Amino acid sequence: MAGTEIDLGYLPNSTSPIYDQNYQGGDRNSSGITQIENYRKVIDAELIYPRPDSETPTWARHRKAYTGRKYEFAIGVANGAWPFYYEVISGPSGLTVGTGLNVDGNGALTPAANYGVVSWDSPTAGTHSVTVRVSFQDGATAIDVVWEIVVGTSGHIFVDASVGSSGTGTLASPFKNIDDWYLADSTDTTYSEFHVHYAAGTYDVFTSDATNNNNIVLDYHNKPLVHIGEVGESVIWDFDTGNLVTGIEPEFNGLEQNFHDFYCGDIEWTGGKQEDGARRLAVFATARGDFPYDPDGSIGGCRNTWFRSNQTSWTYTGDASNNAGICFASNAGDVDKGRSHWYISHLDISDITNGHTNFNGWFIGQMRRFLVEHITESNTDFGRGPFSGKSSEWGSCYRNLDLVAAPDQSFVYDNAGSYAPLVGGNTEVSYSRFKRISGSGNDAVIESGHHNNIYSAGNPYHDPNYHFRNNISGVGGSAAAFNAFFDWPVFVYDDIWCSNTTDGISFDGPVNTQVDGGWLLFTTANNPFDADLNLLSDTNRGTLGAEMVEA
Repeated sequence: MAGTEIDLGYLPNSTSPIYDQNYQGGDRNSSGITQIENYRKVIDAELIYPRPDSETPTWARHRKAYTGRKYEFAIGVANGAWPFYYEVISGPSGLTVGTGLNVDGNGALTPAANYGVVSWDSPTAGTHSVTVRVSFQDGATAIDVVWEIVVGTSGHIFVDASVGSSGTGTLASPFKNIDDWYLADSTDTTYSEFHVHYAAGTYDVFTSDATNNNNIVLDYHNKPLVHIGEVGESVIWDFDTGNLVTGIEPEFNGLEQNFHDFYCGDIEWTGGKQEDGARRLAVFATARGDFPYDPDGSIGGCRNTWFRSNQTSWTYTGDASNNAGICFASNAGDVDKGRSHWYISHLDISDITNGHTNFNGWFIGQMRRFLVEHITESNTDFGRGPFSGKSSEWGSCYRNLDLVAAPDQSFVYDNAGSYAPLVGGNTEVSYSRFKRISGSGNDAVIESGHHNNIYSAGNPYHDPNYHFRNNISGVGGSAAAFNAFFDWPVFVYDDIWCSNTTDGISFDGPVNTQVDGGWLLFTTANNPFDADLNLLSDTNRGTLGAEMVEA
């Protein structure tokens, strides 16, 4: 069973250089990193989460812990030569970081569940300094992630759905529901800057705040933005009766919620309010000009993080207009820079259906960085796609994704548009598996492009996007593996595609749209993958496609 090698040659019309390096790995090096065959880097690494203490408030998730209660979050580094090696250089006794790579029967490496996750089982009271080092396959200068943790009992409240009646919010006397800390008033500041801890149970996303349509309106100045489920327990937020709003949206009374450092960890989201005015589970706003940690927009200090917060089991039947979906972050055309960093990791998306083509997972407008990694998707049809960064100044990094989509759903991303102050690009899609289930859908499995055509006199060309070491299968219909549209240069390296189209590509848009690089193409009759998109043959394992093997 042989595939066709596709090499389109050099892309002549791009004004951007190709920042590509291709390395042959060796044995485990002096930094402790397990090196893999044929690793690749196209963009230098950048720390997304957690950012330095100078850029974050003292109440941010990583900077506080409750005495004796498990403390966990994932370190997020975009781009760079992956897989990384994580190492605790200094910190309190018992604090660890996950470094594990599992090995299957074919010798393929996959990140363990705790890969890159900082964990401390029983924090001790006091202030503790931590340094975790992140090292790279290519020997580039490591990133030291440095922060302080304050461990104590103040600034924390607890919620437990199983209690008979609501208490005072302490660990010994927890609240019973969300409205107990919200206090039916978006302007109340009683629990501003607190961490909210949830025990096992289902919690209605509902408040008694009729002024705001019973939604949770989170404002940096008023309400807690850190929400943590008890590790190992089933904590569920049910959105059937309400929404989470931190945005500038007319259907939510035009409120501007200038927030930052939202964190949701170990909380499953389910349900979905079915009214036109609340067609998203969450609405976020781009930070405005008076943003306290980024006054001039130079660093993008507005952080939003989801960690192990699965999205599951809801059917969308409401209005499909205006980008419906799980989370919508609006464009803010009067802001001259992308301000927000988004990090979504270690979660599953499953059993979400809808009847519309304009339905999204996370649809992020005017962001600065968007890192998505260690995600699985199954039995789900978003219509548009699970992740998209629109009208953005910088690029996204989608890595180690395992997405199985419905016949008419593509994995779509776009990083520029009519509101973008600068053209986008520099997006990386790497070490991922994308599979279209059997059906007649003809849309490409992956689509790369942008909202509006702005390649014209006086506008610079987009920076390129990069795809490498992915497995892509478009089973059924005449679907291409990849669709490039609207004047965007894309470089593809070391992918393996399964598609019945001539070279696996379709083009949609002006003639300046181009794809460059090389990939291995199989027809569906010679499908090289098993049901989980693992290679059936050892021929290319570790050198092409998503599977990694030790060098």
